Amino acid sequence: MSATIRRRRGGEDPGVTGTRGGGERGSGTVLVVGVVAALAVLMVGGLLVAAAARAAQHAATAADLAAIGGAQAQVLGDSDACAAAGATARANGARLLGCAIHDDDSVQVSVTVPVHLLWGLGSSDATATARAGPLVEPESSPP
Repeated sequence: MSATIRRRRGGEDPGVTGTRGGGERGSGTVLVVGVVAALAVLMVGGLLVAAAARAAQHAATAADLAAIGGAQAQVLGDSDACAAAGATARANGARLLGCAIHDDDSVQVSVTVPVHLLWGLGSSDATATARAGPLVEPESSPP
């Protein structure tokens, strides 16, 4: 008695599972697409964080300069130190939110800078506050 074994096209045995052409065909492509998508999401997230950090630094710098400009105007006797602070803020791409002149001739300002997110995903504002004024010399004690 002789038995004949039939093979499928491609050389596979009909009774053997897990060989070439099985149910896992193309799973590597799906894995690669998933990894690429995850990396793209991480990259976009990192770019959004970088944009926010840049805007926060820009707001802090603009606030510092606006406070110094207002304090200089106050010390020089200009009529409106807050107007000078606002002009300095605008010159640095910021908008003056608030301005206060203190008893020691220091000027405190709050400014805002728009945050431009990637591809128009939305917008927000970064705000910062700074205070500047004349240097007050400590009273010297008699020698």
